[in-house]
Amino acid sequence: TLYIYASGQDLRDSLVFPEEWAGGVAFSDFNIVAIGIAPSSLGWGNRAVAHEVTHILVDQATYNCLGDLPTWLNEGLATYNEDASGKPQSGYAEPLKEGLRSGKLLSVPGISRSFPTDAKDALLAYGQSFSLVEYLSEVYGPERLRKLLEAFRRGASADAALTEAYGFDQEGLDALWRQHVGAPPRTGAGTS
Repeated sequence: TLYIYASGQDLRDSLVFPEEWAGGVAFSDFNIVAIGIAPSSLGWGNRAVAHEVTHILVDQATYNCLGDLPTWLNEGLATYNEDASGKPQSGYAEPLKEGLRSGKLLSVPGISRSFPTDAKDALLAYGQSFSLVEYLSEVYGPERLRKLLEAFRRGASADAALTEAYGFDQEGLDALWRQHVGAPPRTGAGTS
């Protein structure tokens, strides 16, 4: 079921404790998507609907009683599926470019449980998650990505699922992805 509100603000007004930047939300347990799409933003709305529906589909494909997908993977798949061209929307691409320029990137383990509440950092997390999924898909192929999702369906942890599908854990993914995008290695916990 898809509920469309007249604006992002109308959507946020209907939610309990929404993020200030939320434009849509998926309630996977109930197969419900709620989204705020202003009439002047139909292009964005199409992408956002695809994003939220992807959450529903991914949650159905990986459902288990033992754990959840890492946030970077769930949001990365959703952003990756927003557009048939496979290009991220500029709202995600620009913060990622700035993070790469400044060296202020988030760690893969750091965006495994949740995204930052600050809107600017959240957009970086979305851009980085898109880039991580793009990396896994394009470098290792869709079959490995399917194997990763199957491991989650069986209840594997993030590190175990990645190791089973790719041979590296979240720290290894962080290091390989940074090398792939030309970012310096992470020197400590959290960012950079």
